[in-house]
Amino acid sequence: PNSHVQDSGGTDITNVTEVSSGNMHGCARLSTNQVRCWGENGSNQLGNNSTADTDYAVVVYKDSGTTAVNDIVSISVGQEHACGVTTGAKVRCWGYGTYGRLGNGGTSNNAYANFVKVDAGTDLTNVSKVYAGNRYTCAVHTDGTASCWGYDGSGVRGDNSAANNNYASTKVLSSTGPDVELTGIVSMAVEDSHTVAVLSDGTARIWGGIVNTQKGAGHTAATIASESMYSNSTPSDATGIAEVALGRFSSCTRYTNGKVQCVGSGNRYQMGDNNVGTNQYLDSDVLKATLVPIANATQISNNGYATCVVTSAKKIRCWGFGTYILMPAGSQTVFKSWMTAPLIDKKAI
Repeated sequence: PNSHVQDSGGTDITNVTEVSSGNMHGCARLSTNQVRCWGENGSNQLGNNSTADTDYAVVVYKDSGTTAVNDIVSISVGQEHACGVTTGAKVRCWGYGTYGRLGNGGTSNNAYANFVKVDAGTDLTNVSKVYAGNRYTCAVHTDGTASCWGYDGSGVRGDNSAANNNYASTKVLSSTGPDVELTGIVSMAVEDSHTVAVLSDGTARIWGGIVNTQKGAGHTAATIASESMYSNSTPSDATGIAEVALGRFSSCTRYTNGKVQCVGSGNRYQMGDNNVGTNQYLDSDVLKATLVPIANATQISNNGYATCVVTSAKKIRCWGFGTYILMPAGSQTVFKSWMTAPLIDKKAI
């Protein structure tokens, strides 16, 4: 049976407006703009000025670690860190600091939520959304540009660099030139080896590595600036893109018409098209069990091995490696295409 998230006194956490989960921990944003987190805490990822794991929700603190954070309007939880956009359009991050993923100029852990900076004395500003990945973080700005900071071993920051960055001091670049910022960004998807930006014209740009071909788009090499996602080998830009979800083995795209397509490795049916082959282009629809394309997806999430969507009928459908979808006992198997799941992986919504 399901259980509610509770505080240390056994009282249910209420007034929750947003939930995000990482590798071994989760966080909830309240209507008061405060944040509660629970789970593993060895890297300060719960933001409560402690390293003790908890099986209940604790208060996330800010600045000096004595006052509860109370200005968060959206959150994103990464592998071992978390970040939130503030009421002042800035970003606070806490948790594991390696590679500079917290954007505070160093690589030490943050035990509480501190501001991301562009240099030692300047906070990052004009942020509308934040995305915490495995070893790096990205933010979309109100002008449609984006900044990324932290790890950049495979070009995941998209700033024409391959060096880690402890500050949010660079912008994601267009492939048209090293000094041309990518614009028109409305949302992003981050993972560990590659990054995607969805643009206002319904196209998407992708950059980073090509592990397991999940970069797709017919690309055969890592890139440190953005390239188009292709729908075929002509090549032709994929259009009508509403959302992209990235995983270890696949990248899945939800379209405005409710259809879904995936690229990457399908060795565990992660493509959802009833095949185990690899897709390099967005040209194969994810199917229902009747082998008819799904056409009513409204949200999508990818945990690396399996992908789930919420449909307009308020149901959840999943495909891929069943061991990584939280199913009833005895039903953890590999699924070729679609199925309805009563529970889904920790990153599904």
